[in-house]
Amino acid sequence: MSTHRMSVVRWLSGLLLCFVPMVCLYLSSWSPSASFVYLGLLPALVALERGVRLAAVTAVLTPISVFLGLMVSGSAWISAVFVAAICIGVAWSYTKGWQGAATYIASQGALAAIAAPGARLTDMAPNSLVSAAVVTGFVLVGGVWVVLMGVLLLDDLPHNAHEQPADEDLRRFTIMLICLVFFGTLAAKLWLPGGHAWWVVLTILVVLQPGVAGTSSRTLHRVLGTVAGGFLAALLVYTIGINSVTTAIGVFVAILSGIAYLKAPYWVFAALLTAALMCLSFTPETVIHGYAERAGFTLLAATATVAVLKVSEMVLKPVENKRI
Repeated sequence: MSTHRMSVVRWLSGLLLCFVPMVCLYLSSWSPSASFVYLGLLPALVALERGVRLAAVTAVLTPISVFLGLMVSGSAWISAVFVAAICIGVAWSYTKGWQGAATYIASQGALAAIAAPGARLTDMAPNSLVSAAVVTGFVLVGGVWVVLMGVLLLDDLPHNAHEQPADEDLRRFTIMLICLVFFGTLAAKLWLPGGHAWWVVLTILVVLQPGVAGTSSRTLHRVLGTVAGGFLAALLVYTIGINSVTTAIGVFVAILSGIAYLKAPYWVFAALLTAALMCLSFTPETVIHGYAERAGFTLLAATATVAVLKVSEMVLKPVENKRI
């Protein structure tokens, strides 16, 4: 076997092993906590695209973001300020090529602040110190395990090239990201119905890019992946009707989504990630409504993001031309 082929086998084995803690928890009596492990696992896995060292930093920052998000989740305004503040770090990360990891650190903090998931191992409120500490512990386990696999098997994983955005695009992006996320968090906490309004902020975080072309392309990929992947998963869950089976499918698809992020087009990753979350989160009785919420919130946030970007382009372009 050639050296390259041996490396590919090792990389694939390492990526699959990254999901071992999540799979083990789903097979145990602690299965509800497996999703918390995934909250720490995914950002660290995304960070491996830029190296094990960044994955290690991400594995620490993600649980901190989740813990702080849970602690402020009782107040809509403080939650909005918190998530907007994290976005300053997201904007800065574009100068280093670390935006993939930073975006998912922020998204997990936003999930904690908006949806406030609680640990079923305790009877305390999600924003209590004990419950937040338990959730954070599981998140930390997911990230640390990925770093361990990175050190052992994935330290030479091929890295994608990084293109630093122009200063003008980055400044505009920073202002729009902070404003959109601030008001998106407020809307999710105060006005939007259902428990999945967090997808509004998630969509803003993942589709908004420095520059109109990048945002338009990412938005198309995200909407296509979310709508298509969610529809197929909803159909699957509704048709099969056995929670244990669809949960097992969800775990398998979640593993595929992690691999897809590193190697497949973004819309494939978005479709697999949405399908995995749908299979893991819903029963046959709730899946249709859940899909409608998630697809609707994604379309709402994507439309608002592109509209704000287009308007800013129309307003600022004449000003920039006058300067020239």
